[in-house]
Amino acid sequence: MPHNKMRIFVTGATGFVGSNLLKRLCTNYAVNVLVRKDSDLSRIKGCRYSTFFGDVTDKRAVEAAAKGCKFVIHLAACIRSGDEKLNISVNIGGTRNVLEACKKHGIKDIVHMSTVNVLADEKGVYGRTKREAEELVMSSGLRARVIRPTLIYGKGGKEFERLVSLTDSAIIPLILNGSNKIQPVYIDDVTEAIIKAMTAKPGIYGIAGTEPITFRHFLEMISDARGKRSIFLPIPLALLRTANIFTKTLTEEQIFGLSKDRVLDPLPTTRDLGISLTKYREGIQKSLE
Repeated sequence: MPHNKMRIFVTGATGFVGSNLLKRLCTNYAVNVLVRKDSDLSRIKGCRYSTFFGDVTDKRAVEAAAKGCKFVIHLAACIRSGDEKLNISVNIGGTRNVLEACKKHGIKDIVHMSTVNVLADEKGVYGRTKREAEELVMSSGLRARVIRPTLIYGKGGKEFERLVSLTDSAIIPLILNGSNKIQPVYIDDVTEAIIKAMTAKPGIYGIAGTEPITFRHFLEMISDARGKRSIFLPIPLALLRTANIFTKTLTEEQIFGLSKDRVLDPLPTTRDLGISLTKYREGIQKSLE
């Protein structure tokens, strides 16, 4: 690997966003990644990177992976667990470890992955801990760029795969008939925003799809792209909450996501970063290929 490439440290490199980002980064940068010994590395097969074992809750491992780097992209997060201690440990504690490693090694620049959930009036433990993590980053004194995405979809994304599997059913139950507004953003648009943010001025960049649509409409577009037809069955939110007490299949955050609007205005970000957004039907088609 050429020695004249700037070295950057990426957390969460084996995740959905991280693996797609790494494929773009490794051609122009020398990249350090922090992975657990049991991590599935198949998503980043073919990428050139330097491996450090551990996770963001391990302060020494973070410091070792950050050594010699000029820039950090912090993507690692606890997303799908309702465990409060785990969310605090990873989302807050892990972010604190990354920031301390930056200061120890003289790293001045960071891109931090946040979430649209930090803007919600009602937050689950994920939204609350990501909000605190975001505040830590913005008050760190580093040249920080925070990316706030809405629901990210694309090939290989677990959330998109879950929605695709729903469209296999003849009957799809939907809270409030799927009338809540969402604004999904295609994975390539997110990785482009991260790369452009690296050389942009510090600040917060919200990234979303082209316009708000209902959750039901997004499912209908997936169904249409697959040549499927389903009947949508409205179910009361109270019924879902009651059932979830016993099944515990959904986190508080996931229930909010199925019943509350999760939208933002992406125009300031597309203008400031000079990026364009993928239209929904185009993004869905690419995601199904």
